[in-house]
Amino acid sequence: MLTTLLLNSCGFHLRGQMAMPFESLYLDAANPNTSLIGELRRNLDASRVKLVDSADRAAVVLNIVFEVPDKQVLSLAATGA
Repeated sequence: MLTTLLLNSCGFHLRGQMAMPFESLYLDAANPNTSLIGELRRNLDASRVKLVDSADRAAVVLNIVFEVPDKQVLSLAATGA
C-alpha cells in the first residue's frame, strides 16, 4: 500500500497494455517449439493479435530464421559474484 502511494505521488503509473497496429500475424519460425516462440505466441494472444495459419491471410508476416540462445551477465554484485 505504501509503495503504491509513493509511486502515485511522484506521477509514476504503469504503461498498461499496448495495442498492436495490426490484427493478424503469420509466424514463420525455423524452430516453432522454442521457449522464445512460445512466449511470443502468449504475448501476441494477450495483445489480441490473431495468429493465422497462412501468410496470405495475415496483415503481417514475422519470419524468424534462427535464434541464438545466449546469456550475458549484465551486472555483478558488490562482491564481484
